Amino acid sequence: MYSFTLAHPLTLVLPFALGLALACGGSTTPTPPPPPPLPVAPAAPVVAAKTFDQAAFQCCNADRAERLVDKYLDIEAKLYAGQADHLAGQYTALNGIALGAIDKGGFGADDNAILKRIAAQATADGSKDLAGKRSGFKALSTDVIAFARNHSGSGSHRIAQARCPMFEGGADWLQKESIVTNPYYGASMSNCGTFQ
Repeated sequence: MYSFTLAHPLTLVLPFALGLALACGGSTTPTPPPPPPLPVAPAAPVVAAKTFDQAAFQCCNADRAERLVDKYLDIEAKLYAGQADHLAGQYTALNGIALGAIDKGGFGADDNAILKRIAAQATADGSKDLAGKRSGFKALSTDVIAFARNHSGSGSHRIAQARCPMFEGGADWLQKESIVTNPYYGASMSNCGTFQ
């Protein structure tokens, strides 16, 4: 005679449920917990932009320094206006002013090194197209800003340093206008920048 034993109901359902879970993309391994949230860096403090009057300084306490800054400001204005055809003579004049200032003496070694770089930049940038002149103006501005600050405190110019954060990772310039006039972008983004 045959004996028949009734199995526990879970022994019949468990293999069926496991097969169904695997067939439907399930897994027999437990799901790991989600990763902890990433730390959030504190926000940088917001610094109010300076006005022209807050950033402006007087320049220049020597006639040769003032002539150099005058010519630089002429170049800045022409770059802002996009007047590439008027710039070659301006760069030639800037080169002559810088080299003449070295020849006449009276400046220290640091200023003479800056003047040599200004003369070299003026020579290199004078032959470029407008985009090349604007790109070269960044290095020229760095040196003219340093030179002008070395000779600040008196003089007929009231100028301010401005900065465009977008041009080639950030670029500075000097200007005499009280509203930002960006020489790197000209009319396309004329007011992009802040006074420093």
